[in-house]
Amino acid sequence: MDHSDKAIAVALCTILFAFSIIEIIIAAVVYGTRSLEIFSPLNNLPEIMILLLTSGVFAIICSAIGGAGFVKNNKKIFLVFIAAAFANSILQVVGFKEALSTDVLSEAFDLLKRLRNLYDPSEPNVQRVWDDMQERLHCCGFFGPEEWGTNYPDSCCVDGNCSTQNAYKDGCFSVAEFYFSFLVNAVLAGFSAAITFLQLILGVLAYKVLRQDVNAYIRF
Repeated sequence: MDHSDKAIAVALCTILFAFSIIEIIIAAVVYGTRSLEIFSPLNNLPEIMILLLTSGVFAIICSAIGGAGFVKNNKKIFLVFIAAAFANSILQVVGFKEALSTDVLSEAFDLLKRLRNLYDPSEPNVQRVWDDMQERLHCCGFFGPEEWGTNYPDSCCVDGNCSTQNAYKDGCFSVAEFYFSFLVNAVLAGFSAAITFLQLILGVLAYKVLRQDVNAYIRF
């Protein structure tokens, strides 16, 4: 394996490592939204995020093994890398499929709509759920702060003393849409597909190096 091919392979391993870190961070952020009381009924969300977190960790391991294999040109490391990359590619494909097919946004929308219809300032349980969501997601109201008129809940702003000027501008539905539609269906699915593609390319490169070594040995 010449120096240019080795440099390309190591660069691809570095990109794989970076993509895996990003996938893990985004999956962890989305997973954290389920700690909000209102989104606790979203049963499919934790499984998908745990799957993507797991495959992201394995992808980091694959990138390290692959990088070591290409730097040292070690056949045993290549064999381990090919097996690990193939297994993790299956995990990534499953995660990609689940991220694209999940209908978590409509489920979250239904939960928000139900909470909106139930809202009563005198009902402490409902108010607690709204306050928890607005404080942690930095949102106000269902579609925007104007829904509260001029009677903003304290959770609609950072300092707890809300007015039209300092209330959060985004409605909670648009924030939920960002988390559950854009991050899950677009970003995570995209990174999962890219990681799978990189692992397959690196696996093919590792296999070619092994074949070259075998052919050279046979000719010798």
